[in-house]
Amino acid sequence: MQEQLEIETGIEKNKVRSLLFSIGIIIFVGITFTIPFLQVFFPVKSKSVINAMEAYDKIDNAKLEAEEKLKSFVYDYQSNKINGQEFKTEIDKYIPLIQNLEYKSEVLFSDLQKAKAKDKVFGFRTSKEAVN
Repeated sequence: MQEQLEIETGIEKNKVRSLLFSIGIIIFVGITFTIPFLQVFFPVKSKSVINAMEAYDKIDNAKLEAEEKLKSFVYDYQSNKINGQEFKTEIDKYIPLIQNLEYKSEVLFSDLQKAKAKDKVFGFRTSKEAVN
């Protein structure tokens, strides 16, 4: 009788262990497959990347506007709407401005790339600034 009770107790313990092991595997698999989807709840870009993008876009847009104005002066000169002296004055004003904006644009683009790289761990974006 004692032997049969020990066998039944052993079988029950094995069933409990199997059940706990199965539940543990289900929880582990559930967590493993859920973790990658948690990124949905974090912003796509960190504050530093957004700030760098805004600064770059502002300078890049100013550069594009200056280039468009320069093109319009060239068109006006070619269509004889402005004389040579006015054209030279505008060229002397806009060429250094465009060069300066081009330099600033390159620096800010580099800063943007650095900010994006800084926010990555092993090639993936992080949520470190989303928590702050």
